[in-house]
Order: sequence, then structure tokens, then C-alpha cells
Amino acid sequence: MVGRGLGEDDLTLALNAARGAWVVAVGGALLSSDIKFLGLESLRSVTHYGKLDDESRERPAWVTQLARWSLPARRVWVTYYTIGALNNLLCLCLRPCTALGLMQVHFLRRIYESVFVTRFSATRRDHPMTYLAGCGFYVILSPGVALENALAGNRTTLPMMTTGVVLFFIGNFAQHHAHRQLADLRKGDQTGSRQYKVPRGWLFRNISCCPHYTSEILVYLSLVLQTNFSRCSCGALAFTLLTLSITALRTRKWYGKIQGNQAMSPYAIIPGVL
Repeated sequence: MVGRGLGEDDLTLALNAARGAWVVAVGGALLSSDIKFLGLESLRSVTHYGKLDDESRERPAWVTQLARWSLPARRVWVTYYTIGALNNLLCLCLRPCTALGLMQVHFLRRIYESVFVTRFSATRRDHPMTYLAGCGFYVILSPGVALENALAGNRTTLPMMTTGVVLFFIGNFAQHHAHRQLADLRKGDQTGSRQYKVPRGWLFRNISCCPHYTSEILVYLSLVLQTNFSRCSCGALAFTLLTLSITALRTRKWYGKIQGNQAMSPYAIIPGVL
């Protein structure tokens, strides 16, 4: 059992709620996409942040009103991964498994990077809607994996588990390296300037123009393999793939506008595909 005092029916209900939450999350991501016949401009405007935030973009009044409650980016990202780490640690204690153990490593690394490595613009603030969506992601991620493991018995094969573990470490190593390269672009800038530079490291030239996003997808693909394609891990992968692809395509377009596409990978996020 995942939790003492809870019957199997209660846990099944919780698992179905988690699965349903992923369906809602993926649907919300589609509505905030740049797909003309599907995306909603009001939600799309919320998901432009950092260098992609065009202050001249016309926003609905309610989006502007909520923006007053925007939070500094560093605080937002540290909160995300702190929620993820604490939630995951609880699930790991109740239902130990390799997938949750590795995710704990990932969350702790991202907390470290968010505090000591990433150089956020002093003026960057994240909209409360994206903040709540991100918190929701990390609230349901680990419990869903633990519940699937307990109730659905997702036993993967040794080759699939091995592949998943290898992909996990490749993804984490590559992402950390990419974050270091991005941070180096702003080294010595103590002014809080919003001026951005185009990264030119090996990963950015040969993998994708957003290798840190590519690496994040590898991490969640590894989770899918370790949990034998459980629905919750597949939901997390689908949401991550969709939201990061949207941002990566926008980033690729932005890079092209400010400095052309020279010395950049022709792919936004998935080598050879997108």
C-alpha cells in the first residue's frame, strides 16, 4: 500500500484523479499553443516570458490584472523544484522505487542550479497562471508514479530499465552543461539587463537550439521507460514535450530575428524532427 489507513478503492480513486489531471494539463497546454485553430490568445499571451515576453503584445484585461501578482523568476523555479523534491521524497519513503529515487536526484540538482547557476534577469517575473500550472505539475507527478507502481504493478524489463537509467543520466548531464553555458553568457552582468545573447556551445550547434529542453524530455522519457509506460509518466512526458516544444519553437524564431540562424542547430528541440 502507498499509504496506511487508505483502502484500495481510495487509492484507485486518487490514481484516476491523477490520470485525469494529466489529460486536463495536456489539454490546457494545447490551448496555450501557437496552433491557430486551437490555441487561445488569452492563454497564449501568458506563456510568453523572459526574452520571449513582448511587452507591446495586447493582452486581455484579466491577464493584465493577474500579472500584478507576478513573482520573481528565481523564486518561482526554486519553488517548483522544492515542491517536487519534498513531494517526491514523501512518495519515495512510502513507495520506494528506482524511478522516484532518480527523480529525487533530478529535483535536487535543479534546486541547486536555480539558486547557484542560472542567471535570471532581475526584471523577469512569471505570471501567476504559469506559476500555478508549474506547481500543479510537481504536485501530481510523484504521487501518480507511486500510485501506478502500487496499484497497476508497472514492472518494466531489465533492458527497458537500463535504457531509462542511462537516458536519465545523459539528460541530466547535458542539461546541466547547457545551463552552465547559458549562465556564462551573462557572467559579469550585475546590472539586471534584459539583453540576451545567442548561445553557441556544442549542444546548441549540434543537438538543438534549446538542448536544455531536449534534455528535460530525455529525463521524462527515461521515467516512462522505468515505469513501463505508465499512464501518469506518459502524461508527464506529453505535457513536458508539448510545453517545451512551444517555447523552443518561439525561441528558435527569436534567435533568428536577432542574429540569424548561423552557428545554430536547425532544430528547435528534437534533433532530426522539430
